[in-house]
Amino acid sequence: MVQRTGRRVLTVDARNHGDSPHSPDASYEAMSQDLQGLLPQLGLVPCVLVGHSMGGKTAMLLALQRT
Repeated sequence: MVQRTGRRVLTVDARNHGDSPHSPDASYEAMSQDLQGLLPQLGLVPCVLVGHSMGGKTAMLLALQRT
């Protein structure tokens, strides 16, 4: 997909997953706030978010919070 579209792709470890630190708050709201803080720091606003399962719900919540 990257080669076909020429877009950059970023994969993110959600809190309590992969190499991300542990947090007692693993709510979708907290994860969407993590993205809301991260994306501007990386200069990725606006952007297209694609997620699967938990990542999809997190992306959906972030989109709803920004409208």
